[in-house]
Parts: sequence; structure tokens; C-alpha cells
Amino acid sequence: MSGIKRGVSLYSYQQAQFFKILNVWEQIREVREHCHTDGIEIISQQAIYDYPFPSDAWVKKWFETMEEYQMTAVAYDPHLDVLQFRDHVMDAAEGAERLKRDIRLAKRLGFKIVRVHQSQTLPGNTMAIFEKCLPLAQELDIPLALEIHAPMSLRGRFTTDIIEYAEKHDAVEHLGIYPDLGIYQKRIQTPLAEWNIRNGCPREIIDIIQNVCDTHLADEISPKLRTPESFQNYENLTARGIPLPDDADPGIREYIAYIKTIVKDPTPRDYDLFSWPLKLPKFDGSELRDVIRYVKGFHAKFYDMTEIPGQPGHYEDISVDYETPFRVLKETGWEGYLNSENEGQRHYQDQDFAFYQDDVEQVRRNQEWMARLIGEEFPG
Repeated sequence: MSGIKRGVSLYSYQQAQFFKILNVWEQIREVREHCHTDGIEIISQQAIYDYPFPSDAWVKKWFETMEEYQMTAVAYDPHLDVLQFRDHVMDAAEGAERLKRDIRLAKRLGFKIVRVHQSQTLPGNTMAIFEKCLPLAQELDIPLALEIHAPMSLRGRFTTDIIEYAEKHDAVEHLGIYPDLGIYQKRIQTPLAEWNIRNGCPREIIDIIQNVCDTHLADEISPKLRTPESFQNYENLTARGIPLPDDADPGIREYIAYIKTIVKDPTPRDYDLFSWPLKLPKFDGSELRDVIRYVKGFHAKFYDMTEIPGQPGHYEDISVDYETPFRVLKETGWEGYLNSENEGQRHYQDQDFAFYQDDVEQVRRNQEWMARLIGEEFPG
């Protein structure tokens, strides 16, 4: 039996929660009864009433509900907002004290992992905060994992910093990474594309850009064009008018010349949309295989689950490659949870509610996709 397990980040139900379609307890029931799985991940402020100091009554209700539906508390995501005060930005020491509070609360609620998002710690503070919190994580036996979220990379600095520190301090068991499958995105997500079309971008331009993504035209122009450095130089030149440095890839100018054959006088929005083929990552699975030992869990990111043509009841998100990471997980025998995380609903909220994405149905479809890739039967 596969060691790959399915779960749901309740973040995916943010819209259903906001409109009082499902409360937290009903979301847990939804995961069991309609997603046919047991894994639960929460965002602290979204799920916990009176966070960060829930009452004993709320905690009792939490355990009763989890027990009723035979659920597993997989990952706790703290909201470490270093910018929450008007008079100062949290430094590493203050951020660490906040994270320690969350580690204790995660342990109190029975979670297995504490997942931290880098953007909530500010560049330069991430490892300093982790270093200060690691002894408590070890004492309570609850691993810390840094989310590796696009545009971060499994071969980038944040991943390397975590791995090197964990190895040096013999802390691999309690310190690792939590990849987001958005790093396997391969084209502009449909909800964002449709949002741009509603807001004035011709559909034919979107179609051209999607084709550039699909055909890897940027790689044909220059093998170095899809790198963080080239992408940053492209952004500087097109958005800020900053001249290219002497060592910039000449392919940038060739790509801009190509854009001008499509759009006569490109606007900032045009340049931004055409940046997508440059910033989408390169991957073949080896980047995950190389770090699999340090992976504590995954966000199964998706934006728009649609039915596969000719396969009724089978779904996929055409903008994200799940096949590559699932292949590596099977080949390496990795064990753990991938938790559905929907980020498509926000791009429909410029319209009336009747046109909003059904985030509950979207999660069910994502679970069907993952079950099929794992090799499980998914009840209809």
C-alpha cells in the first residue's frame, strides 16, 4: 500500500467559510465524507476561534470532532505576520517567541508538523527564527518545515539553508521543507487568465502566451532566459526602465522583440503577462529527488480543476504538472501527506457571487486527481 496520503488544507475553504456555507467543523466532515480521506491542515487564524488563546471548550470540541470523523491533524500553519505593528517590524527574537507560542498550540491540538511560510518572516530572519525555535520543536517532537513556494526553488537558497543547517546540527528529523506544487506550474492558471480577459486583455493574446509556455519558446531563444537573473533583468527593463547590465542574457532583447511582433505598443500589463513564460520553473523531477529526505509534507496547489476531455468524472488542473512529483514520490517510497490547497477562487471575486468558483467542489475534484495518481479508487 502506498505511503502517499491525501489531506486538505482548510485554507481551501476560505470562501465557503466567509459566506457561512461551511464552518470549521463542517469542513472537517466534508473532508471525510466527500473527499474520502483523513488529513487536515489548518491556518491558525482562520480555523481557531479566539486564536491564539482558544478556550478549553473549543479545544475539547476540536478533539471531539476529529475523533468523530477519525481524522488526522497533519499540519498547523501559523500566521507569523512580522508587519502587524504600526510602530515596528518584528525582529528574529520577537518572531521566534511568536512561533514558539504557535508550536506549543500546534502540539496542544495534536498536529504532526508546523509549516512556516517564508514571506511571514522577512528575508534574513527565516533561519534566525528557525534556529531559536528548533530546541522547542525537538523537545515537543513536532518538526518545523519551511514552505518552498514559487518563485522559490527546491535548488534555491532557502532550501539549501534549511538542509545545510539540519545536517550540520543533526536535526533532519525536526527541521525540513514543505514544497508547494505551485513550483510545478507550467502555464498561466485559468482563473488568472480569465480575470485578465475580463479586465481588457484580448483572449487571443492570452492564447499566444499560453502557447509560448506550452512550447517553451523562451528556451529556444536562450537556454538562460528562464532563470531568476534573466527574469529579474526583464522585469527591471520593462517595468522600471532600468538598463540591462553588461552580463545580461542577450536573449532578453530578442524576447522583447518577439513580444512587439505580437503587440505593437506593449503596455505594462502586456509585459507582465508575457513574463509568465520566463518565470515558470524548469523541472524534471531530479530537483525533488535530491531533497526528498528533507520533505515533511506538501501543499497540493491548484487553481482550477476541470474535467479531462473524454474521461467523465476525472479531473485535472491544466496549469500544474502533478505527474512529475507524484512519479518521484512513488519511485522514492516517500511517505506523508499532500494537502489540497486551492488558490483559484480569488480571481473570480471581481464578479457577482453567481460566478464565483465552487471551492468545495474544486477540492473534491482535486482529491479525485490525487487519488488517481496514487492509484487509489475514489468513490464517485
